[in-house]
Amino acid sequence: MGSWLGRLAAFYQMSMKDFDRTNDLSLPWYRPNVGWLLMPPLASYTVARLSLLARISPDVIEAIQTPVEWITYRTSLPFCVNCLFLNRVDVTAPRWIRAWLAPESEDCTQHDEPTRFLPAYLVERCKNFAAVLKRASEEVEMRRWDEERARRRDRYLRARKHERSAAINVGAASTLEAR
Repeated sequence: MGSWLGRLAAFYQMSMKDFDRTNDLSLPWYRPNVGWLLMPPLASYTVARLSLLARISPDVIEAIQTPVEWITYRTSLPFCVNCLFLNRVDVTAPRWIRAWLAPESEDCTQHDEPTRFLPAYLVERCKNFAAVLKRASEEVEMRRWDEERARRRDRYLRARKHERSAAINVGAASTLEAR
């Protein structure tokens, strides 16, 4: 639910709070530490209002609501880079896959790679879904730089170790020649 509402707010270039006020939705702003992305189930009034505004059945809106047992304190939210930025259903509309909101969410079921994690405090600060995408992108880029820096450091350390062992071998050989 939060992903869909966040995308709507981003489309209209509004924050979630402005989107809520402008459309008289009465969204539940009590929530865990990850902000609107982990939106608690909506009241029937809000579902009816969204149904009217979006011109879709209330049943569809009910179907995408976040289960109550998923509304828990989190330190981070998992996501798959490929799934988030390359939505196979609609490449123009990235989305936060509902399964990632489940507390036991693990590796991506579509790709053979582990999920990445976006810290909860970063998600909570985002005003709409475009901001979440930006934060996720920054987090992915920061991790890439960290991994590249670690690879370069390892190469440097291996080269230094090789140079030292070569210098020791040369020193040992010259000691033997001197005898």
